[in-house]
Amino acid sequence: MVEISEIIEEDTPDNNNGVESEAESRSTERLSDADEIEAAMSTLTRPSAQLHIQNLITKLRKEGKALQRVAASNAASNAASKAGSNNTSTSTSASVAAE
Repeated sequence: MVEISEIIEEDTPDNNNGVESEAESRSTERLSDADEIEAAMSTLTRPSAQLHIQNLITKLRKEGKALQRVAASNAASNAASKAGSNNTSTSTSASVAAE
């Protein structure tokens, strides 16, 4: 029998770092789930059950890697937007000083 438990997610602040860490967290969860399921797969005796579980493991790993790419993309986007906002504020300060 499989034990089912409820997972309670905490609210994260509404900022870009929260989105990035959320994607990274979900990625880590999927990859960890795949590892645990793969370890439990050794107890299965039916080939069809093993095939179903192997397909699930493959799907979880694929999703985990995709979420890692999302987190990396968000991080790069955030870094670019911060660099752009720093350049804008510097040029605004220079134009105000020129007046």
